[in-house]
Amino acid sequence: MNKFVRILLKTGVAFLVLLVILGPIVATKALQIGALIASSKEPFTMPPTSVTTIAVEKTQWNPMIRSVGSVVAVQGVTVTTELPGKVVAIHFESGTNVKEGELLLELDSSTEKAQLASANASADLAEISVKRSRELFEKNAISKAELDTAEARYSEATAAVANLEAVIEKKSIRAPFSGKLGIREVNLGQFVGSGQPVVPLQTLSPVYVDSYVPQQRLANIEVGQSVYIGWSDGASEPMVGEVSAISSVVDEATRNVLVRSKLENAEEILRPGMFVNVDYEQKETRDVLIIPSTAIVYASFGNTVFVATPTEDGEGLTATQQVVKLGESRGDFIEVVEGLAGGETIVSTGAFKLRNGVPIVPQNDKSLEFSQNPKPADA
Repeated sequence: MNKFVRILLKTGVAFLVLLVILGPIVATKALQIGALIASSKEPFTMPPTSVTTIAVEKTQWNPMIRSVGSVVAVQGVTVTTELPGKVVAIHFESGTNVKEGELLLELDSSTEKAQLASANASADLAEISVKRSRELFEKNAISKAELDTAEARYSEATAAVANLEAVIEKKSIRAPFSGKLGIREVNLGQFVGSGQPVVPLQTLSPVYVDSYVPQQRLANIEVGQSVYIGWSDGASEPMVGEVSAISSVVDEATRNVLVRSKLENAEEILRPGMFVNVDYEQKETRDVLIIPSTAIVYASFGNTVFVATPTEDGEGLTATQQVVKLGESRGDFIEVVEGLAGGETIVSTGAFKLRNGVPIVPQNDKSLEFSQNPKPADA
């Protein structure tokens, strides 16, 4: 019996020790769980999202018909040889400017020059013979048939001279018009055949720009209309030209009309074959609402923006999602046709991380600079 009592005493002591050690820990955890349960009953408030905002701006735009085009030389050819021969002299450097008639290339014409000397001698003899025959005919010393024979021989001799002179001239390749040369395609001592490319030659000022306009917009295009030509360097102002010609036919495959514009290109920036953007300016102006394109959240169900709406207590702002219909774009801005009335404040950057009703806080000191004619520094 005493042994049983001793076991109970030892068990009671161990229990008391565990209670002393674990009691504070259990009490602390119970308090923490109670605090979590109590806090879960309070409504959770989302922290405000940092964004930048901008006011919806009203302005006036000249309507533009936008297209893409290619630069075409007013005069442009690849200079070629007309006759075969060996290249004996090259009188130009690749990429230089030349004047009309300037000598570019000479082919070997030594054989033709020797033949020309012989032909000139024959022509001189035929001329002397025809003069003598005319004198004799006037004295009735020869018949008319003999005179005709002498004159025919003289004509044949002079024609032979002219033929050889033409062959020699064609072996001297000259610039057909003033312009800028491309890369030389022949070498000294090379034997070339008929039609051998020698060097491209282009007139770079002025130039044409060809682009296609949908047939529905043809009524808005007329000769003499201003046109703005931009290209991909991103830093230069568009060049201003004018419409010079409109095609008389519509492409049956695309239902587009070819429109040709002319611009001076005095600095020779544009080169034939370059891709350019073409904007045809319309005469009338119209009122538009514009917003930065970064404010738009694009989606298949419709494009939206977030309007910065004051909260009920007036202490903050929330993002209200608004569906918009978009129109023409220029630079960093895009036209809003429907969905906004003007004067609203919208989220300009950061809209991608918002949803309807989310609290927002503007940080416009970090706002981007928007322009209708942006010029990226790294373009």
